[in-house]
Amino acid sequence: MPYDFLDDDISQVFAYLKDKWSIEQIRMGAGSFISLDKVINKSFERYDGIYTYTLGKTAVSDTLVRPNGKYLCGYQKGTWDKAPAMYEKMIAYARQNNLLLTGYAYEIGLNEFAISSPEEYVTKFMIKIDG
Repeated sequence: MPYDFLDDDISQVFAYLKDKWSIEQIRMGAGSFISLDKVINKSFERYDGIYTYTLGKTAVSDTLVRPNGKYLCGYQKGTWDKAPAMYEKMIAYARQNNLLLTGYAYEIGLNEFAISSPEEYVTKFMIKIDG
C-alpha cells in the first residue's frame, strides 16, 4: 500500500497500519518497497510504500499486490543502513548473470520480534526477475 514516509515517526506508521490492517496482519510483519529506479540511482531517502502478507483476498482500494514470479533474493544481518550495499551486490549479480530486474524492491524483517539489538536484525530483500 502506498505510504508517504516523509515523517520518520514510527508511531505514525503503526497508527496508519492499525487503521488499514487487522492486528493479525500487523503481527505477521510489515515490510517496505521502493522502485527499482530508486535502487539503481541509490536514492534511498524516500521509499514508495509498506506491505504485509494478507490473510486472504483483499478488497482494499489502495492495495498493491506483489506480482507472482521469480525474485532475486538477498539476506542481510544488521542495521538498515547496510541496505544500499546489499542492493549493490544484488544489482551486480543480476548484471553478471544476465538477469533483467523489474518493478519494485521489497524488504521485510524476518526476526524483528525476537531480537535484543539492531545488529541481530535479519532483512530479506526481493527484486522481481523479468521473464
